Amino acid sequence: QQWEWAVLFLQEMPLKSVFPDSVTCTAAISACEKGLRWQHALGLLRSLPSRSLVPETITYNAAISACEKGEHWQWALTLLGEMKELGYELNVITYNAAASACEK
Repeated sequence: QQWEWAVLFLQEMPLKSVFPDSVTCTAAISACEKGLRWQHALGLLRSLPSRSLVPETITYNAAISACEKGEHWQWALTLLGEMKELGYELNVITYNAAASACEK
């Protein structure tokens, strides 16, 4: 379960005075996607503000893809709407992931 290692690394980093950035968090969200752990992916996305991090478009894309893999199209569309409301620049990857979620 590689996704578990990714989440564990995020938890351990601050204990070693190493603080994850948005790239690290995006990688962990992607690992959760590959492990079919969409709930964990959403939890990580939601935890970014408490880490003083702002999600990037690629971070949202990874979370939308996790929802798609978990067959939770409603959450994928919720995240897409959130991105629009917050003024993110949506790209072809964003739309492809959301559309793919809706076809499942």
